[in-house]
Amino acid sequence: MRQKTRRFKDRLKEDLKNPAFRKRYEAYELPVRLAVKLARLRQDARMTQVQLARKIGVSQQFVARLENSRTTVPSLRTLEKVARALNRSVYLDFR
Repeated sequence: MRQKTRRFKDRLKEDLKNPAFRKRYEAYELPVRLAVKLARLRQDARMTQVQLARKIGVSQQFVARLENSRTTVPSLRTLEKVARALNRSVYLDFR
């Protein structure tokens, strides 16, 4: 008998019922989303990490850390530099 494959969102919804999991997830959700967004914007601009690094005056390793959610969240100033280099703007919203 073939086991049904669960969708990620369904699994996440189930896992979020666990308070310990929810706490860890919420602590990492923003950094993960931000890292993925930065990488996607760079790729959409058809830029390599090296090209972006040169535009904002940092090393390629620094850009790689921006795109890695396991590192610290970048400062607003850094986000503004990246946005300008990618012909974008930073939009911050509190809900």
